[in-house]
Amino acid sequence: MKFIYALLLALCLLALVSQSSAGLMGGWSKQDPTNEEYTNLWYNQVQGLFLTSLNDDKTTQINARPMIIGVKTQVVAGLNILYTIKFDNKIYDIKVFRNLNGDVSITSINNPQV
Repeated sequence: MKFIYALLLALCLLALVSQSSAGLMGGWSKQDPTNEEYTNLWYNQVQGLFLTSLNDDKTTQINARPMIIGVKTQVVAGLNILYTIKFDNKIYDIKVFRNLNGDVSITSINNPQV
């Protein structure tokens, strides 16, 4: 009888542990915005895509350099990166996807907040 109770207790504990860790998977994790991995990715690949997207309508005058003020990541089949950028006195949230091959694309840019 003790064996059955011990087995039930072990199964309950296993269920609790697996359920609590599953809740964390896929969530956004705050990162250091000065981390070299994210700053290099921004300045070498993403910044150009961002500035090009702003200038698509030919009405945006680009005369400032974007500054990273926040970074969050989400592990998926690749990596989602959420950059919070200050540019031209506005704050943008820019979602970026980096696939397993290292290819990068912007998935969304929010409306700027003043």
